[in-house]
Amino acid sequence: MTTSKSNILINSSNTTIPQVKKVSNLKGHTERCIDTIFFPVQNLIATVSADRTTKLWDSQGSLLNTFEGHLDRLGRVAFHPSGKYLGTTSFDKTWRLWDVENGTELLLQEGHSRYMG
Repeated sequence: MTTSKSNILINSSNTTIPQVKKVSNLKGHTERCIDTIFFPVQNLIATVSADRTTKLWDSQGSLLNTFEGHLDRLGRVAFHPSGKYLGTTSFDKTWRLWDVENGTELLLQEGHSRYMG
């Protein structure tokens, strides 16, 4: 199908939509969730929130750990490729590196002139 307004070509014969089903609700943050990431190797999910926490979940929705330390709402979360570490950014102008296994803060990087969103 081609549209004249934006010249977009969609070839529907090569498009597949994966089957998706809801597994669980992730309940635990006290304010809105800002970012979510899935680490498929270990079936882990990490979420960050305006409540200034990062939460680690298994793929069934069980809370495994809560990471606390940021002084303002969080902006982003990312897994290290090994899955051993989490990086979080915050509107407190810092980013932190966390040990996924035990929840220990490994690094606090301060000194940014703007928020880390």
